[in-house]
Amino acid sequence: MKRLVSMILLAVLASSTGCRGDSASNESGSASSGDTAGAATDKMNTVLARVGDYDITAQALYYHMEKTMGPDRAQGALTNPDMLQVGLAALLDQFVWAREAESAGYRLTPAEHAQVDALKAELLATRYVGDVVQHKADPTPEEVRQYYNEHQSEYLTEARVGVKHILVDTRAEAERILKEAKGGAAFGDLVRKYSKDENTRDIGGALGFIQNGKPILGFPGDGKSTTFEDAVLPLEPGDMTVAHSGLGWHVVLCIKREGGEVRSLEDVYDEITLRFRRENFGSVYNEALDQARQKYHASFDLDAIEQFTGVSGNVKRLLAMAKEHPEFSGKVEICRRIVFDYPKARLAPEAQFLIVYYSLKERKVKAARKALGRLQRLYADSPWGAAGKELESYVDGIASEPATDPEPELPTPEEFLARVSE
Repeated sequence: MKRLVSMILLAVLASSTGCRGDSASNESGSASSGDTAGAATDKMNTVLARVGDYDITAQALYYHMEKTMGPDRAQGALTNPDMLQVGLAALLDQFVWAREAESAGYRLTPAEHAQVDALKAELLATRYVGDVVQHKADPTPEEVRQYYNEHQSEYLTEARVGVKHILVDTRAEAERILKEAKGGAAFGDLVRKYSKDENTRDIGGALGFIQNGKPILGFPGDGKSTTFEDAVLPLEPGDMTVAHSGLGWHVVLCIKREGGEVRSLEDVYDEITLRFRRENFGSVYNEALDQARQKYHASFDLDAIEQFTGVSGNVKRLLAMAKEHPEFSGKVEICRRIVFDYPKARLAPEAQFLIVYYSLKERKVKAARKALGRLQRLYADSPWGAAGKELESYVDGIASEPATDPEPELPTPEEFLARVSE
């Protein structure tokens, strides 16, 4: 009941005294933008109350209020003395009642211990994966530079062209006027003589800058015209062409061009790093996790799981799902789940073989080689391990083919298995 009352008080104070929180913050002197993160951390370590020898810090209060009010309002509540006091009193009382309970012989139940252990594991795992594992997926400076040099077309600044135009009804008219313009007639004179565009006729046909996907002033609908853009955007200053849009036919003169330069490596370094991190993280994470599981002897009890759920044949069911999944990523992820979670299952060698096989079908040669190494390391004595040696002969051939080629032709997994069973 007391917890309910404190929650109601916090909600009331949040809605009625929000302005006081702002003023209180201003009066006490809010942290400047130049303050260090260390100063902010020290502030959150401030002891706001005590229960015996236990210190209740601002950080503990923040977590309590975040759970009660949500993260968006908890931070503001810390600068409002009324809301802070209500939340702090509720938290202090929790510790008081906890001490009273311990004095009366209460202890955490197994279920509560499990909840505490799970929360501790979640907090530590999140920090470690973010601080350590994630950065193992980062590229080296040499890899970033190589990618940049090979994909500079991806890092061009957006081009735009400033143009003038003459609007007419037919292509034939436009072609005739273009011929006049290229023959030396002044473009401004041709605009005044022929253009049907009343908005631009008196200003020499100036249409402004044309940019990919951006509306064009005076064009119908949303002002966008891909056919007009496609014809105009490649132009250099002085170039002329005929283009079509929803307005009709245009004779276009390019008077200025901007953009289209390659951004510097320094500008795009973080973008390339993030791209590598996203592409590599899944593989790096699973490899690191596999090593950590082996290090700490982590395992699943498949029999206990099936007995608990009442559903048997889970690995067989998962393998069938992988084979039927329409997408490469789904197939591989389900197979990976089998071999990482149930490495000793009877169907695990087949699942590992399929990771190699599906990776080759997608021309992911690097991933295929890594998966093939794992197949030969863990399941070399199984029929699927022997089938993997047959599959190995295809890897170099696929690696030498252009990445743009269609899906490579491979025998079916069953055909590979039949080869080694003969």
